[in-house]
Amino acid sequence: MASHTRAIPLRHLVLLLPLWMVLAACGREDAPPAETPEARDDPSANVSFGEPGTGFIEVGGQRHELNVQRCLSMFGALSGSAVSTSEPDNVSVSFDFAPADWRERDVSEGWEETGTITIRSDDPYNQWETGLSAVGMYNLGGMAPESLDITSLQVAPNVRSARGEAVFIDMQAVMAGAPQATSGAFEFSCPPR
Repeated sequence: MASHTRAIPLRHLVLLLPLWMVLAACGREDAPPAETPEARDDPSANVSFGEPGTGFIEVGGQRHELNVQRCLSMFGALSGSAVSTSEPDNVSVSFDFAPADWRERDVSEGWEETGTITIRSDDPYNQWETGLSAVGMYNLGGMAPESLDITSLQVAPNVRSARGEAVFIDMQAVMAGAPQATSGAFEFSCPPR
């Protein structure tokens, strides 16, 4: 009786190689992060802003201390989400930041802005946004969408925390037909891996 084995075609292996490389680079959740020679030689490579898993968002004089719950950092970009640890405790924040050198990168990579931040609370309802892709679709009256942006951004060398300033728009005011821009500040530090 002949034995039938099924060989995996090489083209399938080649297609799966990039996925395998990404998964291998991510590692297991409980595995300690690999220390690169550069990290050992350069102590600033592991510097973060604030305590891991914490942060704050401040808009129009209102400040919310945050618990940063989720982060993803890849290729110099950083994104994540956080919730408020202070009253009102129903505030949620999501953030996305492009790599620091996004303007110098090839257009095919798709980076078009420094980033976006969205702040929401349900009770009382409130929503603030910054970043062209977040606010560009709204009728802002005479306000230029480009003015509602992250005005300064500093990402730690380890791409695990960020801080800066931004100009936010109050979405309630936009819906009421009277858009208002307000300055704010932020700091996000990813939770331990």
